[in-house]
Amino acid sequence: MRTPEDQAAWELQCYGCTQAESKAGIDQLVAFTNAGRTGPANMALGSILSDVQELIARGRNEEARQYINRVKYAIFNAKPIELWQEER
Repeated sequence: MRTPEDQAAWELQCYGCTQAESKAGIDQLVAFTNAGRTGPANMALGSILSDVQELIARGRNEEARQYINRVKYAIFNAKPIELWQEER
């Protein structure tokens, strides 16, 4: 089990921010894109992956890897569409 300090350091290395900051950013992007029209966060996550493509093209591989980890975190923690739509 990681100490809180070790967990924070791991999250910064993995995501470039904490998991809470990553989730808050994705939640804001989902709200902005109104992604509920196509499923939970589909448009928002697609937008982030477009940013990743640009980062790779510019040779910013470490930052691209962190953004990919953020998208994976969102996918692995996604709610079924029915539950997400009920909250709206």
